[in-house]
Amino acid sequence: MTRVALAPGFHPSPTDPTYPQVGLRVISFRRFQVIGSFGFTDRDGSWWEVPAHAPGASTDLASAPAWLWGLTASYGRQLYPALLHDRRSDQALLLRPSDPTQAYADRLAADRQFYRALRLQGLAPIRASMFWAAVTLNRFLRMGRVPAGLAFLAQMVAVLVGVGTAVGLAVAGSGAGGWHNPGRWLLLAAAAVVPAVLYGRSSVLPVAVGCLAAPVVGVVLVVTFAAAVLLWLPDLAITAVTRLAAGGHPPGPPTPWPRPHPYLRETEPPATPEK
Repeated sequence: MTRVALAPGFHPSPTDPTYPQVGLRVISFRRFQVIGSFGFTDRDGSWWEVPAHAPGASTDLASAPAWLWGLTASYGRQLYPALLHDRRSDQALLLRPSDPTQAYADRLAADRQFYRALRLQGLAPIRASMFWAAVTLNRFLRMGRVPAGLAFLAQMVAVLVGVGTAVGLAVAGSGAGGWHNPGRWLLLAAAAVVPAVLYGRSSVLPVAVGCLAAPVVGVVLVVTFAAAVLLWLPDLAITAVTRLAAGGHPPGPPTPWPRPHPYLRETEPPATPEK
C-alpha cells in the first residue's frame, strides 16, 4: 500500500495536491466510462488509485434509481466516492471465489471508506448515511450473505418503527413535561445508538444518524416512489396504446443510439504557417 503526504481527499495523482478533473464518456442512457485516472488519500495517508475504464467497462455512477433522482442524483459530490467504491467493490468480488473471507473484509473496508469519502466531499451526515445503508445492503447480497441482508432490512424496518414511536412519544407527550421529559429523549437516543453499536465502532455514526433520520427519510422515499409510479403509469398506458395503433411496433423508423463520445474533445491547435 502506497503512503503519500497529501491531505485526505481526492487528487489527480499521488504527487498532485490539486482536485482531479475527470471526464466521462456516454455509453448509454445509464452507463458511462471514466476518462483519465485519479485517486483518494485516506486519513491514514494510504493512496487508492482509480484508473480509467478499460474498453468494455463502464459505470452507472452513484447507482441511484431514476425515481430517486429528486432526492439524490447519480452525480454530484458523491461521484468520486462512488467511482472509488465501485473500483474496490469489483476487486473484492473478483477475490471472492478464491478467498471469500478476505473478499468480504475488503468489501467491508470499502464500504466504510465510502462513508469517509462522502463526508470529505462535503455530504451531510444524513445523506451520507443513506448511501452507506445502500452499499451495506448491497454488500450482504453480492457477497453471498443473503440472510444477513434480510436481517439488515428487518432491522431497518424495526428501527423505522422504533424511532418513529419514540419521536411520536416525545412530540405528543401530554402535560408540561412533553418536550422536556428526559425519559422520552433517552428512548429516542437508545433507538438510534443501540442498533449502531451492533455494526462496530467505525459504523456507529452513520448508523445512528441514519436511524434518527429514518422516519423522515422513509416518508420521503414512499412519497417519491408513489409520485414516480403515478407519473409512470400514464406514460406506460400511452406507449401501449401507441404501439397497438402502430401494429405492435414503435411509430416511426428506429433511431440508433449515437456512438459514444467524450463531453470534451481535445483538438490540436492549427499549425502556424512559416514566414
